[in-house]
Amino acid sequence: MNWYKIAQHGEWWIINGQAIFADADTGEMGHEAVVLNRVRNEIADTLGMGGLDEYYDWDEIKQQLVRSNFQQTNDDEQLQLLQKWGVEDENELIEKVPYETDIFDELAKENNISQYLLDTADNATDPRDYGMKELGWKRMAGENIQTQTLTRNDLYSISNGIGDAFDIDADNMKFNIEVMANNKVYFGVPVSVIDNLNPMALREYEHNYNYASFNLKKYVMAK
Repeated sequence: MNWYKIAQHGEWWIINGQAIFADADTGEMGHEAVVLNRVRNEIADTLGMGGLDEYYDWDEIKQQLVRSNFQQTNDDEQLQLLQKWGVEDENELIEKVPYETDIFDELAKENNISQYLLDTADNATDPRDYGMKELGWKRMAGENIQTQTLTRNDLYSISNGIGDAFDIDADNMKFNIEVMANNKVYFGVPVSVIDNLNPMALREYEHNYNYASFNLKKYVMAK
């Protein structure tokens, strides 16, 4: 949503109550990059490769993983793979990996890696959605927070994440919370209410998207 992007005074992922800086304008990685790094390392680890270095190339990593798997198969299996993908030798197969995504995807699925995880790693679907839906992370940009659900545990993580990111400055702050699972927006929620960990207590702050967008714009322009 556009209203979420209007006020960005520092961006974070809240992960199990810890605020991880994720502002690409002033740091090394934004929200998307943090998720991509997480899921790519998960895939590489599942397929037998250790942690990725800081400046890895994802296509090259996939090529290395396919090559390693190819070399571990017997002659008959190797021949079948070469024939299946219409190549003459191992090097031709590896060169084809970045352009023929099914080569790597089939290897990954044989190791119980989901298509959703693969699509996220390839940036074919929004990594931020995966972070919230599958990992349970919370996005925070300034006074705006996105979460997939809003349970007591979610509020506990959000409360701790706010404290981790803003320290004592958060005591008098108010936050706008968007819940992705039911498309609800809670506007101007005091930290004290969040700290109570009672989802029902947020009802009085619930508004539709148009209200939240209009008032957030006024709030930002006034700052």
